[in-house]
Formats: sequence, structure tokens, C-alpha cells
Amino acid sequence: MKNQPIEVPMYFVDGFVDGLEKKFPESSSNHGEISSIKHKTINFLRQSGNKIRKIEETRKAILDDPTQTEQAKAVNTWKYAKDRFNEIEKEAKSLPDLSSFIKDMESGIDDTITDRANTNFAREARQRIAEMSEEDRGKFVSKALSDEDYQTSAYVLGAPAFLSGISDAVHEKLKKRYKKEVFTEEMKALEAMKSLDTHLQKGLKATEKTLRDIHSRAALNDAIDKSANAQKLMNEK
Repeated sequence: MKNQPIEVPMYFVDGFVDGLEKKFPESSSNHGEISSIKHKTINFLRQSGNKIRKIEETRKAILDDPTQTEQAKAVNTWKYAKDRFNEIEKEAKSLPDLSSFIKDMESGIDDTITDRANTNFAREARQRIAEMSEEDRGKFVSKALSDEDYQTSAYVLGAPAFLSGISDAVHEKLKKRYKKEVFTEEMKALEAMKSLDTHLQKGLKATEKTLRDIHSRAALNDAIDKSANAQKLMNEK
């Protein structure tokens, strides 16, 4: 059994998890669903880190046990680690679906902007803008944003780009700016949620790799099978 420490993947290290939590704006604590999802996911990351640290503590204790052979130490470390990683996997499946929640948040913001553009006055405004030169169309909306005229901006940005004659690229750029200025707290929470989801997925992949590494430190397959068979015989009455 190779005497290599079992390291906690960075995604579960307290300092890294603290950083993910701090990305959320203070206002998110007033949003029940966001606060709940954040709390459950952050807590899962911390607990998973504790479980992996416990695996390393157990590995050291097993390594110091003079009554076990090297093969037994490898098998017992593997068994303990596998149980803990199974717990992590089971708990991960019970977490809220961050990906779906993120999509719902994005759709909610887009739907709000679309609603603001779905009026006769908005249609008339887009028609007047479409009559401007291509360069002036983008400048007009950009100035509206600078003047904090978010109603006029929404008339254009809540509808498809071609209806006001603005290019898709300019429309997308201005719409991102609109969201950032009008939905400031929501966008901060959304970006924090995306970061949390990304690193959660990376963390789960890292645990799989850690478990594979533990298994590969010794030729365990045959030993594990024989150990399981022996345990079965001992449990028989």
C-alpha cells in the first residue's frame, strides 16, 4: 500500500467554498429560494470536504495498525473511502437542481423584458428607430441606457433585433447591459449560482478521480472479492 495522503479536492476546501458563498449579493438572503439553494449546496461542499478529510485520518490510523497486513490496510482503506464517497454521491443527488433553477431565473428576467416591449407604444417606438440609419439605431438605445431611460430601452431590447433594425450583435450587447443595470442584484445572484453549479460539478468529478486513485494504489480487485467472501462466511450462522 503506497503511503500517499488523500487530499481534499480544492472544490471542497473551506477557503474555496467561502469564496463561492461570498459571490452572492447580500440581497440574496432575502430571496427564500436562492437562499435555500445556496445554503444546501454550500453546506454539502463543506460536509463533503469533512468526509474526505476523515478518510485521510482513517487511512493514517489503518496504516499505523500493526495487526493488519499491507494488503488488508489497502482493502480496509478502500472500503472506508468507498462508503464515504457513496454517501457524498447520495447526498449530491438530493441537492436542488441548480441548472434548472438557473434556466428559470434567466427565463424570468427575459420574460419581464419581453412583457415591457409588448405594447402598441413599444411597437411604434421600434418602427421609428428602424427608420434611423443603422449606426444611429444602436446609438439611440445606448443613449437611452445612459440616460436611465429603461422603458424606451426595453421597447427595443425586449423584442427581436430585426424589428428595430439593430444587428443581432449590437442587440445582444445592449441587452446584457440592460440586464446588468436594471436587474443588478438578480444578475449578481445568477452569476454566483452559475459559479456554484460549475464548481459543484467539478467537485463531484474530482471525488470520482480520488476514489479511482485510492483503488489504483494496490491490486485490490481480487483482494476485495476475497475479503467480501470471508466477511459473508463470518456472518453466516
